[in-house]
Amino acid sequence: MLVRMGLKTTINWWELDMAVIGEAPNGQLAYDMYSSLKPDIIITDIKMPVLDGMALITKIREHDEITQIIILTCLEDFNIAHQAIKLGVEDYILKLTMSQTEIMDILKKVKIKLDRINKDGNNLYSLTDFTKLAIEHLYNFIVYQLYSVSIIFNDIKNATLRITVNNLILCTIEIDYFERLEYMYEDERGGLIRFSVINILNEILDSYNIGIAMPDTAKRYLIVLNIDNVNADEKVFLEKILEHIQKTLETYMSIAVSITVSPRRNGLENLPGMLELLVTVDN
Repeated sequence: MLVRMGLKTTINWWELDMAVIGEAPNGQLAYDMYSSLKPDIIITDIKMPVLDGMALITKIREHDEITQIIILTCLEDFNIAHQAIKLGVEDYILKLTMSQTEIMDILKKVKIKLDRINKDGNNLYSLTDFTKLAIEHLYNFIVYQLYSVSIIFNDIKNATLRITVNNLILCTIEIDYFERLEYMYEDERGGLIRFSVINILNEILDSYNIGIAMPDTAKRYLIVLNIDNVNADEKVFLEKILEHIQKTLETYMSIAVSITVSPRRNGLENLPGMLELLVTVDN
């Protein structure tokens, strides 16, 4: 309650051209208010009675990728916060260290994003925005089994992602000695490492005109691609791509990685099971 009151009374909402239209003491009431009020931004705690923050975010993201969500969290909730980020949360604020300036900066960033999405009074995405959304949907389908196969198929088709429904291969790329890398880059929140690695992965995939890469956990990344045949030439081609990834990460970021490759499968519905198999192997 004190945190809610603090946010409501200490932030200069007028300066941000924003207004607080509701507050809720628990997650279920928050979802009910979201359903009726349709806010542009939601600020939610991770730990709440009746319906916790993760359940609230999951329910919203089942049908709404537009509403911007910011989470309040503690250091001990960081792993949960990381998973929330993967569900499309825009940012997080540490409750013990949050300042008015930090909160204002995050809200300004979110407003810029909303202004771009709602340009000219509509919700039309640019090609870049739509592609990003399709990748987010694909990731949430693989990891959390959110969305239907038909939605993912349409996303892939409309966003022209470089994958098809047949001859699918899923790869996990895990950074070795990740804690040492965080220390070397002075990157406690992992944003710099994640941004750099995912850019390198997708640049390499772009050069071969194949597949898509997505961040998973702090130290693990996923690649989905198609290998049309299992003959020697195709196997060599896949090995060439993965070797290129390993050498580039080692050369430019001093990163050593372990790569695991799934068996080839037909059908998008097999992707969650392919990841489960790879995680079991990695562990």
